[in-house]
Amino acid sequence: DKNLSEKLCFQGNLDPMILLVGGQLMKKAANDILIGMKNRKFIFNLGHGVLPQTPIENVEELVKLVKNFRY
Repeated sequence: DKNLSEKLCFQGNLDPMILLVGGQLMKKAANDILIGMKNRKFIFNLGHGVLPQTPIENVEELVKLVKNFRY
């Protein structure tokens, strides 16, 4: 870590299948990514986008979780 430039911005990918499943699995996976990126410039995203069968409620819950996350 100390060898990486502070100018770098990292991108974290949540598996779209985890978003599809939702619930506690999704919350834990998202929190793990967010905690792992603490004190770094970071873009939260999905590995391959939202799957068509993903419930919109899961997407809304994930967006709220990421927006409200506090270290």
